[in-house]
Amino acid sequence: MGATEIRVRRVTNKPKLAGGTVSMNKGTDEARTLNWYAGLILIAMAATVCNAVLVYHCIMSGNLVLVQNFSPSQLTNEAYSKPFTVQDTDDIIKISVSTSLNNAWMALDVAVVRSDDKVIHVYDSDLSYYHGVEGGESWSEGSRRDSAYVRIPQPGNYRLLVHAVSAGGNISDAATSSHGAEIQVKSGAVTPSFSIFAFIFSCIILLISFIAYSEWRKKMLKTDS
Repeated sequence: MGATEIRVRRVTNKPKLAGGTVSMNKGTDEARTLNWYAGLILIAMAATVCNAVLVYHCIMSGNLVLVQNFSPSQLTNEAYSKPFTVQDTDDIIKISVSTSLNNAWMALDVAVVRSDDKVIHVYDSDLSYYHGVEGGESWSEGSRRDSAYVRIPQPGNYRLLVHAVSAGGNISDAATSSHGAEIQVKSGAVTPSFSIFAFIFSCIILLISFIAYSEWRKKMLKTDS
């Protein structure tokens, strides 16, 4: 509003026009809200990335102390692994199983055995992997891999006692294993449970932030129109 117009309104006792002030306040409020949403989304994105890195670190953590392949006949008859050493009290070891299942299943039992032949933990896993093509589209279900985290109370030398049965196709029962497996053990592993929970939580916050911003944006566009 110019100086001449202000003087004229003072002489004629006319009130000031409020339109420009309302528009300015509205623009300021929208800018503040936009900045708030942008900050929230950036924080949620940063938390999601950090938690993803933390999950990866947990999964990859630990020192490899055992890698051993077991043949189908060894798994059928039960077999001991080579010994491995756990150096710390209440250490956590990660047992990872990898198979070559192809439209087949495997029931695997793994026992952690001390040097005095005492079993301190038993881990069982049901693995299956099936795939094919239906209606021109490829599909797959299950996994060839599995893993477990086990807390070892005392340091010392340990072995794994493994046994498995497996079969292919639609066979639902088996007395022998038709497939082999590779088993790895890492000591000093970190369980990723909390990190996975934090990652999922940050993803939810990020999604909610995007949805809230989208709804706010739609509301602003309707108001402007």
